[in-house]
Amino acid sequence: MVKTLENIRREEASDWERNAEFYRTDDHSPLMQSLARRREQFYEISAGQRVLDLGCGSGAVVASLRRRGVDAVGVDYAQAMVDVARTEYGLGEQVRRSAAADLPFETNSFDVVIANGVFHHLAVQEELLPALREVRRVLKPGGRLCCFDRNGSWVSTLMSGGCVRIKELLRIATGRQRFASCASRNEIGFGDPDDLKTIRGFDFDIIRQQQVSTALFFFCVVVLNGIEYFLSSRLRSFIECRLVGAITWIDRRCGWRQFCVEQFIVFNAAKCARKVVASAGRQAALMEKATAPQTQVGETVYE
Repeated sequence: MVKTLENIRREEASDWERNAEFYRTDDHSPLMQSLARRREQFYEISAGQRVLDLGCGSGAVVASLRRRGVDAVGVDYAQAMVDVARTEYGLGEQVRRSAAADLPFETNSFDVVIANGVFHHLAVQEELLPALREVRRVLKPGGRLCCFDRNGSWVSTLMSGGCVRIKELLRIATGRQRFASCASRNEIGFGDPDDLKTIRGFDFDIIRQQQVSTALFFFCVVVLNGIEYFLSSRLRSFIECRLVGAITWIDRRCGWRQFCVEQFIVFNAAKCARKVVASAGRQAALMEKATAPQTQVGETVYE
């Protein structure tokens, strides 16, 4: 059965409401913490900067940045995620519920916007373009967009749906709703050159890019979750603590794009408005899908 856009958006909202408890526990796993440390090192965010975590989930990134003296806030459109962020990390109004396409912040108010694993979900809901327009609006001239997302490789595309289906089967077999999934039912490939071109079409230039997270890394996460489902969380922790060093070592040295599933990218926002010239045909076609007011090719996109 072909899903309508309305059904996809409804499923996405439902998935992320039910995934909140999964993220609350998984954020504390040694593997996920090692990946989080690598992200922060690559992003090079400094104390005193004003940072927005777009799709902040359980609030782990916001909490970590605030402990380092960063003025970080987060938004997520799942109320359950916001609730977890407030109870687990003591984040009050620093985290709020909001759609990415309608951010409750003033123009030019952030030095950095972070989007960890967010853009491929916005793309499947056809809300990527309005969200990028909002990200560009709230960023200061010369600000940075730090992205962690798929890389468009065949491994990435294969694992997009595979891991989700495995986790869904585990959930059905065990009946453990709190480990519903680490993703949604509508995963798609993302991060190929055309996708990055779409982002650059909003006056962003890539200044750093690195392939990360080999298929081995995420395969181990799935296996460890299976051990927890069927055996015990203590056994999972015991095995993970002994594997994390080896997996991280392999992950850092296996940087070939086709054997990775995700990537870190840091974009720089142009300091002044530019005309939309490159990829004009593609940008115009994509704009027709966006629900926000349309911008004609050739007009100045930002003020």
